[in-house]
Amino acid sequence: MIIRTVFNNQNWQSPCKKVKDDQRLFKCHKKVVNTPYRRDKKGNCKGEDCWEVYLCKKYRWPGVSNKEKAKGNVFFVFSDTDNSLVLWGMSKVKKVDKEKEENYVYFEKFEPWPEEKWIRGLSAKDLIGKHWGNGTFRYIDSKKEDKIKKLIKEIKKIKK
Repeated sequence: MIIRTVFNNQNWQSPCKKVKDDQRLFKCHKKVVNTPYRRDKKGNCKGEDCWEVYLCKKYRWPGVSNKEKAKGNVFFVFSDTDNSLVLWGMSKVKKVDKEKEENYVYFEKFEPWPEEKWIRGLSAKDLIGKHWGNGTFRYIDSKKEDKIKKLIKEIKKIKK
């Protein structure tokens, strides 16, 4: 499974800081995603309803449609300012549960990779074999998953 998040400049553990100064938050600025983009007087995000804000604290993601397919490894990407994808983390699906009429997928605890280890410049074709279009996640088969794991290994060797 691959989840396409919005960039969060606090490692997906708290609301973004100085949102006007961070170009990687363009999806929020331009309201490309349905995130409540509100700032306090210091320029920090007040979007408590943002899906990404506590991803690496609550380890859950809403809106999974097919509970049976949501299993195994999960890879996290966000769209960069050039619209390429950045692979920033990986975990495993722990369980899928219904909460307030919506399915949530819960992950094993994980941390985002350090920014220097992110894998940049990826396309949807690299990851899922075709154009992504709308939607925040895609289920992938074991062949695509193996390809991504191999890519991660190769890149991490280079970046050591």
